[in-house]
Amino acid sequence: MNEIEYFIFIPVKKFVSVTAKLLRYLVPAILLCGIAEIALLYGGFKEGMHLGIISDQLLEVFISFLSLIVLWCHHVLLARRGYAITRFLMSFSAVMSGIFMICMVYTLATGEFLLVKQHQTPIFVACIIMMAVLCNLNNMAAASRMFRFGLVVFVVALLGAGITAGVLIPISLLFKIVMAVPAYIFLKKLEQVAPRIISMPELS
Repeated sequence: MNEIEYFIFIPVKKFVSVTAKLLRYLVPAILLCGIAEIALLYGGFKEGMHLGIISDQLLEVFISFLSLIVLWCHHVLLARRGYAITRFLMSFSAVMSGIFMICMVYTLATGEFLLVKQHQTPIFVACIIMMAVLCNLNNMAAASRMFRFGLVVFVVALLGAGITAGVLIPISLLFKIVMAVPAYIFLKKLEQVAPRIISMPELS
């Protein structure tokens, strides 16, 4: 069997569906912690910064796991499985996300960074996700214009939230709010669709 067909094995589809569901639950948590941070800081409570850190860390986890299911979507849901260059970039971003999660666990356990500029990895991954989506819009012809527009809004806002996290707090929260609704809708749809996939598109 061609290696690429492993993407439609039942355990893989189950993993994608479950991950999409968990990420869908993570979206409100990211948003609520971000809103609570602003509310507490404007109320004079410095403790709000801790909630902001939690919101940003949850966003990093969200981006890391999102790269895995976007890689799956690239191979399985795009016409001709998308472009070869973006398939490669998504595979690279998935590997980087795995490395980042290991580094994140290490940092939480020791308080030290394992890699130089480790915190920039999710931004890099979010940038690749955005590029993959924008480059493959013409491979989503079966999707409605509204769906594609919402997807673009989501990935642009995701990158914006990552770039401004911990630096421009109100702007980062605005990006998180913008990405929340389309993210929830798309993840809900993917959770339902993934287990139903029985074949893959022809490779370009």
